[in-house]
Formats: sequence, structure tokens, C-alpha cells
Amino acid sequence: SSNELSRISFDFLCFNKLIRSSLEEHIKEKDESLIESIISIEYIEKFQGPQPEDALMHDDWVSNCRSLGDSILVACYDTKVHLWNNQGEHIISLPGHTAPVKSLAFIYSDEGEHEFISGSHDQTILIWKYDQNKNNVQSLITCKGHQGTVETLALQKSFFCSASFDKTIKLWGLEQQDEKSKSSTKVKKILFKSKLDTDLFELVKRKLIPIALEFNQTGDLFALMGKSSTEKKLFRFNTLKGKILKIFDEHLDIYKQLHERLQSKQQENEEKKLNLNILNNVEYSRRLTIEKDLEKNHFIYS
Repeated sequence: SSNELSRISFDFLCFNKLIRSSLEEHIKEKDESLIESIISIEYIEKFQGPQPEDALMHDDWVSNCRSLGDSILVACYDTKVHLWNNQGEHIISLPGHTAPVKSLAFIYSDEGEHEFISGSHDQTILIWKYDQNKNNVQSLITCKGHQGTVETLALQKSFFCSASFDKTIKLWGLEQQDEKSKSSTKVKKILFKSKLDTDLFELVKRKLIPIALEFNQTGDLFALMGKSSTEKKLFRFNTLKGKILKIFDEHLDIYKQLHERLQSKQQENEEKKLNLNILNNVEYSRRLTIEKDLEKNHFIYS
């Protein structure tokens, strides 16, 4: 009924981290000197984490997965690409690579027809087409050019992008193999003739390994995350020109420095407020004393 109150659980945060121990231990873990300072504690409603409904078992490590419609594509270290449906039924295993499969991207999946790309430790990218209705598999094209594992793939209409452990970024054209994969939108064309005119060698220069890659919705831009043992950076590229538009430094030390600066400013503001309150109290007491003296003197001279 409306008179009944439901019990709501909360999680508490201090220094932007969930408190999972005593408050004293949590503060000491950050900085023991902060125990005597003013700190802020936030609370949020506690929610139960997601629970798995099913497990799709494989013979080796799963390195990547993608879903489109009711289809699930899985890259596995058994050198195969596996196709499942969202009911948990295994449709087919696709051998073609000679080493563990690392990256995937769907081109389309509709009415039992699937087209997708896969990248592997064997340094190649395969473009696949599978007709589930006819149980017919085709490895359409093998793309060669990388000298290391194809770590990540991203697709955008008429072309796709790959980034490899060899620290190189490559853009590949996609020939439209089927009416379903054709788009009524105008096909964009790459505007550079040589990679030497671009920033696509930036990972090589900085000695960064690519770990993530994604296009925006229009394909005009793509973001690439690269890391090494000492730094992590996010690059935003103009796709058609191959030029870097912006670099975001994602290294933990940078966030730590920014966080410490923010905390220092917050602490300074709190101290200023405290000092202002003290000054206001002192000023109030001083004025009160003066008023009393004036009243007293007025009484004497009146």
C-alpha cells in the first residue's frame, strides 16, 4: 500500500571511489594526511549487477565478439570464427585462419545471410560470406599487409580500418558484394594518395600498441586508443584525410594529477569558507563590544 515504505540500499563514494572498507582505511589508502581535513562523501542508489542468462562454451579462449540483429559472432583462439544465434544455438564454425582470431566486424546480417570480416594473429584479414539458408560459406577476400596481429577492426559502409600489433593503421576498400550491403548514400572517397601525407604512422612514432578502434556514425572520424607501458593516448582522426584532429592523454598519472589539483582547490575553498566564518564571528564580537561601549557611554553622558 501507499503507507508501506520499501527499503532502499545505497553505495557511498569518497574521492570518486566506492567505499568498500571503513572510512578511515579508505582515506588512508588515498592519503593519510587527509584524515584531518574536510572531505565530501556522496551516495548513490545501489543496484544489483547484471546476471548472465546463458553461457556459450568454446574450446579455447574467446578474444572478441560482435552482435548484429539476432546473430552473435565470436573470435576464438582455436583459429575459428563461430556464429551463434541469440537463443544460444551454435550455427557454424568457420576455419580459415591459421592462428588465433583476434578481431571481428559485421558487414551485415539479415534473413540468414551474413557477411563479416575477421583479423588474426596470422597477420591477415578475411572477408566472409555465409548463407545460412543454403549452408554455403565463402571466404571472399584475404587482405594482407600487416606484419603483426590484427588487434582491432572497425567498419564504415564502403571501407574498413584495421590496427595491428605492428603499430600500423590501414584503410581498406569494401566492394559491394550484394544488394543488401549497398547504401543509397553517397560513397565517401579517401582524399590522400600516400600514407606519407597522413598521420597514420603516429603509433609507430610513439611506439604505442592499438587496443581499440571505432568510427563515428558518418564515418568521417574514427577514434583509436593506443598504449605502451608508460602511456595511453586516444587519437581522433579525420578518416578521409588521415590526419589527427586531437590527442587525449588517458594515462593514469594525468588523471591522478588532475584529481589532486581538483581536490586541492576544493580543500582551499573549504578553508576559505571556514576562515571567512571565523572572521565574521570575530567581526561580529568586535562590533557587539563597540555597541555596548557606546550604549554605556551614552548612558553616562545623558
